[in-house]
Amino acid sequence: MYYFVGSLFSRSIELVISKYSKGNIDNAANCLQWNFIEGFKQNNCELKIITLPAVGTFPKNYSKATLPGCAFTVAPTISGKSLFFQTFPLLGLVSRYYSLSKFLNKDSRVSDKDVIIVYSLKSAFLLACCGLKKKLKDIHICVIVPDLPQYMSESGNTVYRFLKRIDKKIIDRCLKKADSFVLLSDAMHDALNVGTRPWVRIEGISANYSDNILCMKHPGFVYCYTGTLDKRYGILNLLHSFMQLEGDDLILWICGKGNAEESVRECSEKDNRIKYFGILSHNEVLKKQKEATVLVNPRTGAGEYTKYSFPSKTMEYMASGTPCIMYDLPALPEEYKPHIFLIGDNQETSLLDKMRDVYNIPKVELEKFGNGARMFIQREKNPKRQVSLLLSMINNKL
Repeated sequence: MYYFVGSLFSRSIELVISKYSKGNIDNAANCLQWNFIEGFKQNNCELKIITLPAVGTFPKNYSKATLPGCAFTVAPTISGKSLFFQTFPLLGLVSRYYSLSKFLNKDSRVSDKDVIIVYSLKSAFLLACCGLKKKLKDIHICVIVPDLPQYMSESGNTVYRFLKRIDKKIIDRCLKKADSFVLLSDAMHDALNVGTRPWVRIEGISANYSDNILCMKHPGFVYCYTGTLDKRYGILNLLHSFMQLEGDDLILWICGKGNAEESVRECSEKDNRIKYFGILSHNEVLKKQKEATVLVNPRTGAGEYTKYSFPSKTMEYMASGTPCIMYDLPALPEEYKPHIFLIGDNQETSLLDKMRDVYNIPKVELEKFGNGARMFIQREKNPKRQVSLLLSMINNKL
């Protein structure tokens, strides 16, 4: 039996989370987890999902002090349980741990020889799952690592940094008990001290959600960015590069929220070709991606964290069938590169040059290039193929 422990939103509770969330909802992580579930389904696995959905803290980022639990069914062989927990700062982490630990030890019927797949390096999840090894020594724990926590925030708050150091120590201790790993970049192997334990790289999974969205291309030449508006990710460089381009048919669409939001609004007031849409639903984002002429990811390869990060928007952009401009990031596998308009260095001025070059390519050629990228993703990075890599690794270990 396979168990998947994560933070995905069950379909029945997704509307509740949307209603009471006050900021960004982590749609990228939610989609990736559901893509893993789809892969288990297509590989005919018997699976139990245990989830504590990723919501913000009460009262700043979430309007309710608790999140209710519920049961749900995905397929005849796949069922799930969304667990109750409190959303207070700090206390919410403890609540998640106790809720998950109680369920695993009393209600889940986990037994020796079962496989527990833990999504992400969340200390509450890892403590509860690795704690099972005290009584079930033969369970197999596989950890999916989408990001390294130490690179996920630039907060300078002293208390926050102190708590993150404690959190990292807990995570490191738990990872010593893990039996196998799914890593989103090869460089994570050394950073996590995986050693000789089995691991496989699965940088992402595409379920081709955008194939269900029918729309026409915008008549103008539209550059589009969808995602977190974080200054670390080059959003200011994208704005300033676009504003240097000349052409009445040029348009820049920006979707998302983050610490660069005010800068986006200011630039849109100075240049009416820049359109800011704020936070959109995932389906609305996919529609914008398909309507655009070119998608842009302005994150450079500068910074230690880029070795350990495969931006989820890379695969989502390519799956849309709209061509993509991005920097040649350290974690980008070689097989992707022929299907992307790559910027070969980390110079910010190189983004402007590439945007200008792509503008001069006929739209017919751009559509052909984008469709080639979409076909590559559909063929090589679909749920069944990617999850089969995970299953092969685990079965070879057992």
